Amino acid sequence: MNKLGIASIALALFNILLFLLLRGPGVNIGLVVGMFGALSVLGLVFAVLSQKWPAVVTGAVLNGGGLIVALVLFLAEGAIS
Repeated sequence: MNKLGIASIALALFNILLFLLLRGPGVNIGLVVGMFGALSVLGLVFAVLSQKWPAVVTGAVLNGGGLIVALVLFLAEGAIS
């Protein structure tokens, strides 16, 4: 696995860590959605650029899950406001 594959997986793990740290009733959901989305898209780009199948599959699954969480939070933000 090359550096871009490791960076993709690291961004996914960082996304999970942010999800666990940034929660609660007083959190700015728009900021969290922006961070999740940006980190997930960057992780997907790194996964594709790594061109190693284990890194592409692992990075795409983990960062795709982060992107889905960002989408759900984005939809929840509209329902809350």
